[in-house]
Amino acid sequence: MGRPFPPGVAALRDRVAAADVLLLVTPELNRGIPGNMKDVVDWLGILAPPRPLAGKRVVLMSASPNRFGGAFAQVQLADLLRRSGAEILSDLDVAVGYAHRHVDDHGVLAGADPRREISELWQRVLARVQSNRQLVQV
Repeated sequence: MGRPFPPGVAALRDRVAAADVLLLVTPELNRGIPGNMKDVVDWLGILAPPRPLAGKRVVLMSASPNRFGGAFAQVQLADLLRRSGAEILSDLDVAVGYAHRHVDDHGVLAGADPRREISELWQRVLARVQSNRQLVQV
């Protein structure tokens, strides 16, 4: 038997395993995901029970100062997640381009377009989760 996970990692793995769907949000750094996001995916992807990413539906969001809105980071992140068995709901992703134009001086999301996109995303995610949820009789 291997060493146990650090408490914070074990708690995260348990919470992810219990979730119906994950929303992962990442900035883009040099056309990729930041190292700390990769660390999180690596911890979640370790093939030890409860295998929290196996079959887990995941929605991705990203933001970048470039016009592509973090699309390169999403591709990289999706690849890592798929290797751990996650199902990427790529038709529901959101990439906020020119992100610096949508954040005020306090780091708060400003502007109607990104807020609308995020709101619409959650409506689509919740509709998808509800339509795919199986009823379990007890």
